[in-house]
Amino acid sequence: MQNFLKKIYIFLLSALLVFFSFWLLLALLSYREKPKESLGSLAGSMEIEKNNTITLLSWNIGYGFKDSNAVIGEAKSKITYNRIMENLMGISETIKYHNADITLVQEVDKKSLRSFNKDQADYLSNKIKKRYIFSLEHKTPFMMGREDFKGWVYGGNATFSELTLSDAERVALKNENNKFPSKYWSPKKGMLITKIPIIGSEKKLVVININLGESALAENQINKIIERAEEEFKKGNYVVVGGTLYNKIRNNIPKNWTLACDYSNPNTRSLKNALEYKDGTLLNKDKLVTYTADGFILSPNIKLNSIETMDELFLYSSHNPILLSLTLLQ
Repeated sequence: MQNFLKKIYIFLLSALLVFFSFWLLLALLSYREKPKESLGSLAGSMEIEKNNTITLLSWNIGYGFKDSNAVIGEAKSKITYNRIMENLMGISETIKYHNADITLVQEVDKKSLRSFNKDQADYLSNKIKKRYIFSLEHKTPFMMGREDFKGWVYGGNATFSELTLSDAERVALKNENNKFPSKYWSPKKGMLITKIPIIGSEKKLVVININLGESALAENQINKIIERAEEEFKKGNYVVVGGTLYNKIRNNIPKNWTLACDYSNPNTRSLKNALEYKDGTLLNKDKLVTYTADGFILSPNIKLNSIETMDELFLYSSHNPILLSLTLLQ
């Protein structure tokens, strides 16, 4: 009897040790963000002047696997290395073709099991011949409850350009709804802020790259983005907020600021169904559910020239890229 109780005791103690070791490992290896993190600067080969036309492209690339075949809860076994590389090739060729002065990319992996540890940011940089600043949003050794996300994750957002990107920083958008235990594997949203010098001026073009989730978006996150944008504008700078915005922030933009979204051509599709194509024609159009999630917000000292969704048929991502043209006013 004593031996039996001893075995039970050892078993329970071992189980508790494994349990607490797992959570300790998860806590230590998950992303513990700081309120602000300096990301350095990159000297560029190009410069901008006032009254110059400047173009920005924004694209949520969905880690290279949220393509036309993607559906919610997709098993990892269906995501192949070749499929991701084909998508990255298409994404890089599209970005290179439009050749925007500044490219904002959301949901790009640096080293994640879900994308076969391919450094997607480096791959895009090498293909489009532009350097980048990367901002971490998602770091965890293990994902819970999602077949498509299990395993080590290290990804975030990146801003690419041949222009000088100075004083880059990540500002945390702490979500008060992110609580234990999901906070150890959930993305940590943040602003990727870069500043671009302007010839003959002390003012700068401040570009804020964001990727906001619709359901988990908290009011304090919206307020923080708006506050930072207005703070930069009050300094005399030109401010562009771009990326995946969703309605909650679009409904809270400051007075006299410009919302730049192409509502005539929705840029995001639902992942409830995979898409079927033949000779470039969508066969199951009745199952295509689209909406406008991506766009830009411009400060009052910027003129909007045009905003357009590039119709890539959602082949490479569940988002189509958007192209913005603007002019800096005196």
